[in-house]
Amino acid sequence: MNKKIKQSIPLPYLFIALTMAPIFLIAFFFPANATSAPFTRIESFINTYLLGLVGFWSSNFPFSSKVITNYIGLLGPIFAAIFFLKVRKGMVIDADQYATMTITKYLFSSVVLLCFIYMIVSVSYFYPHDLAAHNLKWGLFGKNILTYALFSSGMLFITYFITLILYFTLLYIPKILINRNKGL
Repeated sequence: MNKKIKQSIPLPYLFIALTMAPIFLIAFFFPANATSAPFTRIESFINTYLLGLVGFWSSNFPFSSKVITNYIGLLGPIFAAIFFLKVRKGMVIDADQYATMTITKYLFSSVVLLCFIYMIVSVSYFYPHDLAAHNLKWGLFGKNILTYALFSSGMLFITYFITLILYFTLLYIPKILINRNKGL
């Protein structure tokens, strides 16, 4: 008799909250524009030595959004690796759910997922987008600092899950397919 495996992916909620807290602190305590000396120095440092203007920013609060996007762009991958290590320790996945996975399905889903990751990385690092310039759907996130902070924390959260997507796409599922094909 097969016993059903209870699947779980434990989320480190405290870690997530602690890494997202600076986004809200920057949003609410940094000025919209760098007008005083310490903030102009920070902006100059970001433009010279860090990423500069990247990711989803807002022309309604250019300085604070630039600080947030650099925070996500620089520390996001490090936090994502830590997130993955924390989640991987307690993750329980039933390999039987991939019983119908064929190489064709795997390749198709891999291409789709890798395109999604490429889109997120290109938007986060290479092509800045002014959310305040967008209308309707995305404009809401660039007009208000709270909605911008929520959107930015969502982008950081997506970065965390990219590590899980990569793990399943590049390691876990191929291992299952290889082991199943060895048995044939």
